[in-house]
Amino acid sequence: MKSSKLIAVILTLLFFSYAQPQIVLFASLNDSVSCLNCSIFDQTKWISLFYLFLPMLGLFLILFFLRVNRWINSTILTVYFAISSFLLMTAPLFEDRYASYSTYADNEILASAGLAAFPTQIVLSIIFFIVIFRLFHAKIPTLKQ
Repeated sequence: MKSSKLIAVILTLLFFSYAQPQIVLFASLNDSVSCLNCSIFDQTKWISLFYLFLPMLGLFLILFFLRVNRWINSTILTVYFAISSFLLMTAPLFEDRYASYSTYADNEILASAGLAAFPTQIVLSIIFFIVIFRLFHAKIPTLKQ
């Protein structure tokens, strides 16, 4: 894999890691209970980096060096992205910014967050899969000609 293609994959993983909370819960966001002046980015920047981006990058590199089929590689990355982004960012953000202003029981928060985020999470996961899948065979120009 050329270095330009590797950089494109890294930037794609980074973009999806940081854009996920803003895209998935765009309709149901209130002010944060824990920090009234904090943006979603402020609340999720370290989670996005350490629990989404770096593990996905590590997974990608392991699967790439094992020469795993691009379908399997893209599927594994997408499943990890969908599950971990929901459990580590969407559900806690939903609880902090939406459920805390209402009377949700602890067991209802996960179900309600899933219902609120399901349409956008599915669309984002499909787009993520397509972009990662296509990057494996994309011809990305290099700076040296």
